[in-house]
Amino acid sequence: MIAIHGTSSRAGDSLKPGLAAILVGGLLALFCGCERNAPHQLVLRYDEVAHVSGCNIRLIQITIRDDGYEPFAALNYNCGGLPESDLFEKNWSKDYLPPLGFTMNVGDCQLFKDTFYCVEAIETDKVTLQATYKWANPDHSRIERIK
Repeated sequence: MIAIHGTSSRAGDSLKPGLAAILVGGLLALFCGCERNAPHQLVLRYDEVAHVSGCNIRLIQITIRDDGYEPFAALNYNCGGLPESDLFEKNWSKDYLPPLGFTMNVGDCQLFKDTFYCVEAIETDKVTLQATYKWANPDHSRIERIK
């Protein structure tokens, strides 16, 4: 029987505080290590800029129709160190191309740097994307599912 902090009534059954700290630390490291391998989820909300893989992503609009068509989300993004304020420009007058705009339905995927993020859900106030695929080889001819 092992008890922590002397909860046992028998002498010698309690776990010493130093050993308990090591045990708890080891368990935390184990759980944190598992969490790090979990796929990354990205939640986009109206006019908030999310950052992933060196890109800035902004949710512009969600359209949910009641005539049987699937909902879709309008987004724009830029990558490569460009300022996130570019995503809000109404009149473009800069020396480089404006942020790319596009729409996505549930199941659609978009590549941000080396990871493909796919739409899991579109709700009235947010869109949830999941890191789903990554490049499987250096020449980018194949992708593989992220586990």
